[in-house]
Order: sequence, then structure tokens, then C-alpha cells
Amino acid sequence: MKTGILALLIVTVIISTKAYSQTVINGSFEDNLATDCLWNNPNSTFNSLMSDCFAFGPGEEVDIQKGTCGYAIPAKGEWFISLASNIGSPDQVALKLSSPLIAGNGYHLTFSQKADTNFTVYDSLLIGVSDEEISFGIQIYSVQPVVQTGWTETAFDFIAPLSGQYITFGNKGERRGWNFIDNVQIMFINGMGEIYNNQAITIYPNPFSVETILQSNQVLKNAEVTLYNSSGQVIKQISNISGQSVSIQRDKLPGGLYFIQLTQNGILFATEKLVIID
Repeated sequence: MKTGILALLIVTVIISTKAYSQTVINGSFEDNLATDCLWNNPNSTFNSLMSDCFAFGPGEEVDIQKGTCGYAIPAKGEWFISLASNIGSPDQVALKLSSPLIAGNGYHLTFSQKADTNFTVYDSLLIGVSDEEISFGIQIYSVQPVVQTGWTETAFDFIAPLSGQYITFGNKGERRGWNFIDNVQIMFINGMGEIYNNQAITIYPNPFSVETILQSNQVLKNAEVTLYNSSGQVIKQISNISGQSVSIQRDKLPGGLYFIQLTQNGILFATEKLVIID
């Protein structure tokens, strides 16, 4: 009997570990069929050459580069990619994970980035989570790459807004330029909501049935609250928030579990779960 229980516990631990241990399958872009530098690739060409990384943006100019191309030495391995940014038509890519994220769980993402030194201006680089390879999904972070010869390693924690199997990268599309990406890695941190406890936001009451108040210990300016259902769909947005609190009305939303994200200047400030009861 004890042997049976022990075996069951071991199986449970193995299954749980597999569920939480996602990896970016081709995060350093080494698994590709390119033999030399390939610039300005249409999405179909890029997708036929690069494994487990899919170009889908309107820009259609994703580069596959290596150290001998003359633009940068890869942050890791032999290859990296670069995303073009044209005003209104930026490049976007989706990197496949070994298994889907679990909505509400915490993760740590790291990647290397830099802006092309041939441009004096540069565009913001957006990061998202998606459940399909042809859409950006839900934005979780943004960074402003700096024009420099070396790479900058960027790292941040986030709560998965949906059970997506793709981490997406895309330029914002406000300026002309190129952003380079390499060595994308992800790590599971912990369960629902714990990593953002230090952000000092409170939602009360929660659960609620008619109205709840989101309170921040920092003064917000032009912030935005986005409410997602458990499938990752945007249900409600409140923009131009200033001050330290905002009222969230239920309106006609059905009871259930939701996720609320607070962003300011395109940067994810906090994520919490929200429960509506009848």
C-alpha cells in the first residue's frame, strides 16, 4: 500500500513539473535552414526557414542574421533575428513554447535585445502572450531598445493572462528602424498572483457582485485597466486613469473568474485575479 502511494506521489510530481516547466523551443534561433545572412524576408520565407518561430506581422521584413553579417555578434550561439519597424506596419513573431502557459501562474522571461546602430531613432519593442502563431495576443511588457554595439539582457516577471503557447515580439510601429532579438528564455516562478504582491495594489471587495475599487499606493497617470476572462479575451477596458483609485463596475458581466491588468505607459504594473459572484 505504501509503495503504491509513493508511486502515485512520484507520478503526480512528474506531471506537475512537466506542466510548469515550459521552455522556448528555439529561443536562440539556432534551429533554422539558413546558410547565410538573409535580410527582409517575407513572412512565408522566414517561416519556411526558421523552426518554432513564426513571422506574422504586416511588415514582412524579418531578418535572419549571424555574426558575419556585419550588424552584431549574436548574444548566444551563431544566429539572431531582427525585426523591422515601419510606421503602421511593424514586424511581429511568435516563439513557440514546449507547452502552454497556465493562466494565472507566474513566469520569468529573459531575452537579449538591441537597436540597429544604423538608425538614430528606434521603436518600442512589445512582448505578448498568444494562443496562436498568427496573432500578437495580450501585451505583457514593452521595452525601448538602445542604439549600441552590445546587447542588453532584459528580464521581467509576469502572470500569464491566458493559457497561450506562444511568446510574441513585435515593434510598436511608430518609427522606422530595426530591433534585434536573441536568447529568449522562460522560467516558471510560482502560483497565481504571488509575484505581484510587492506592487501594493488592492482590489476590494473581491469577490464582488456590483462594484469594486482598485487602489494603488502610487499615483497613476494615464494608466489603463484591462479585464480579461479566463480564456484571455478582453472584456472591459478603462483608460486615462489618474490618481490612486478606480471604480470597476460589473455591468452585465457573468459571474466567474477574471484577470485584471493595470498598465501605465505601455508597461505592465500589476496583474490580479478578480472574482464576480451573483
